[in-house]
Amino acid sequence: MPLVDAVVGEFADEGVRLVGVNMQEDPETVAAAAQRLGMAQDVVLDIDGATTEKYEVTAIPQTVVIDAEGRVAGLFIGGGAGLANQLRSTLKDLVAGESPGS
Repeated sequence: MPLVDAVVGEFADEGVRLVGVNMQEDPETVAAAAQRLGMAQDVVLDIDGATTEKYEVTAIPQTVVIDAEGRVAGLFIGGGAGLANQLRSTLKDLVAGESPGS
């Protein structure tokens, strides 16, 4: 999450926002984790698993980039060294008005 938060922060002036979705944990656990990680983004709770089902989450972490029209523009499963560059590239394309990867 800190890596994703940092990349998204590079695009804050472009209106890019990070919303964390927590899968079926209680609000106190989520708040404690966000504070421990120094994360300031919004975190919503997927209490009933509906968001997990809608975006077909198969692994954690999973990063879903949703464009201004609500379409999935990018999907990244896992983390690692390459995630920052892949996410940055997708966001650059989106803010430039291009389809990611074009």
